Amino acid sequence: LQRLLGYPGLPARDVDRLAVKLGQVAHTGLDQYDPVATLERLLSDPRLSTAARGEVRLFLGMLLVRQIGGLEAGRAVIETALDELGERPHLLARGVSVLAQPFYGTAPVSQVLPWRERLRELIKASEGELRLSLLANHLSSLIQTGDPSVLRELAFLSPPAPLTTGEQRHLARVHCNMADACTCVGHHEQARTLLETGLRLAIDSGAPFVVSTARATQTRLSWFLGEWHGLAERATDLLDEYHDLFPVASELSLVLGSLAIVRGDWEEAEERLTATGVGSPHDAITPVVLGAFAGLARLRLAQGENALALAEIDRGLAVARSKGVWSWTGELVPVAVTVLVEGGRTDDARRLTRELERDIKGRDVPMAAAALEMAGA
Repeated sequence: LQRLLGYPGLPARDVDRLAVKLGQVAHTGLDQYDPVATLERLLSDPRLSTAARGEVRLFLGMLLVRQIGGLEAGRAVIETALDELGERPHLLARGVSVLAQPFYGTAPVSQVLPWRERLRELIKASEGELRLSLLANHLSSLIQTGDPSVLRELAFLSPPAPLTTGEQRHLARVHCNMADACTCVGHHEQARTLLETGLRLAIDSGAPFVVSTARATQTRLSWFLGEWHGLAERATDLLDEYHDLFPVASELSLVLGSLAIVRGDWEEAEERLTATGVGSPHDAITPVVLGAFAGLARLRLAQGENALALAEIDRGLAVARSKGVWSWTGELVPVAVTVLVEGGRTDDARRLTRELERDIKGRDVPMAAAALEMAGA
């Protein structure tokens, strides 16, 4: 496709068709960097029609948010694409569903909520494959922020058969995205069940990107459940395979860094945890970054560097406070309280526990709730 699109004599109608096809293929696959460069070039190609331009820009944005350093740029590209998709409501809805995700960067979750409400209305008016596509992002988003209603009734995850291949792929996304959210907030047994079904659906329907996210979620779930035998080798193999997919690679790096701390391999721990995006949390996956700051603080403590541990905690808490989602702080808060108290900042430790208690009240966030109990012990 990319070779054909590089041919200067290609007619405009074929440029439209092949450009959209490239975006579709790249979005469901694993090859990201070359298609991004091609799509960026096509947006300045006069042969690309106005009708196709919004769709190409949308796919470009959805690919950029998967790349190191591309998250903020990708969201901006998607917002621009929405202005071009007013007459393509199904594509506009897909763009809104990305912007409604709470786990990108450090922008306050309050900026995401209007997108979430817009997505909720779009879901009401959708059906079939589009509805499943939107639910895949919406339901996981609700779980990520502790909505207690989502996991009460999961019967909607079994739509009537037979499903089209597209519906099966999006149903796989529903399961795998919800599994990831459950892993992040602490519903680990439900995450395991959702992953089993989601991974099978993704493999059967030929959805390699969904498979990649599911395998990364499995790895972090194994870390949380203490299933560590062979985990480092498995995570390393997956990182070799998915190194170009930043959301996947950063989660795998977090697991590898955490395991390195357990082994006492400080050099590898530092390298892996740094690769999660802690140096630029505005352009990273928030739950992963918060876990990495907790890991770095544990690393500094183990090395006897208490002042550096305090610095890591302050940076991590700044991200949590900026984002305003405390459901992801189950790893960070316990080590933060320990570091703050040992550093003579007892009042800050008390303030932190009050913040956590206030934010998670009424929310379904088992890990954060456990962290609160540990912090108050």
